[in-house]
Amino acid sequence: AALAIVRAKRAWADVGAADQEGRERSFSLLSMAWGLASDSDIEADDLRFLGPVRFTVQGVWNMMRKRVYKGRLRLHLAPSSPENAHPAPATNRASGPDAGGDEEAGGWLTLEGGFVMMWAMNVSHMASELKAAPRADVGEGCFDLLVVRAPAGRVRLVKLFLDMETGSHLSSPIAEYYKVKELVWEPDCRTGLLAIDGELMAAGPDTRLPACHRGRAMHFDYAPVHLQVLPQHLSILVP
Repeated sequence: AALAIVRAKRAWADVGAADQEGRERSFSLLSMAWGLASDSDIEADDLRFLGPVRFTVQGVWNMMRKRVYKGRLRLHLAPSSPENAHPAPATNRASGPDAGGDEEAGGWLTLEGGFVMMWAMNVSHMASELKAAPRADVGEGCFDLLVVRAPAGRVRLVKLFLDMETGSHLSSPIAEYYKVKELVWEPDCRTGLLAIDGELMAAGPDTRLPACHRGRAMHFDYAPVHLQVLPQHLSILVP
């Protein structure tokens, strides 16, 4: 970090702006997560005595539990988005007046049903050995979205996360991968956790929270949140 400051080499990074009606805007530099990713991150807070391994322990436990959350995602696809990995079945995707366009034209796409995980990322690595968004570029004007929907078997879920070490998980039949300029997250359930940059932002009213989060006020209600990418909004110093 000190060397980067001395050299003063500047680069530009995208920022995600998260909005909900009646609530103060929040910003994301890293990610917005719901389902397996946010559950494993936030619920691991009760296991801090284990150190970094707590995320692995909680993640494996959550894969075995295999919780599914009902909801809808409305995606504004980036025009330059490469072909999506394993796009949604036709019965579970929509494009039209409500969605605002079609996928090929870089318009809106709607995904709905049961979700195991939604993970929108601005960077390629969520940890040193977790290359969750291998096609991500911090300054390309979009977030990379990884979606896993039900049904998704436990063995495939475990393999998905093991393959994230190299970024080869996009070949998994349960992985859907999109580049988006904005998205609208709309939960249709009473449980679940929404996290932005690893911080708990909203929780379903029937969600059992980790002890360290009980009684705290949430930044957002467990209701639709609009995430919009602000291209190259932040100036950073790089080596």
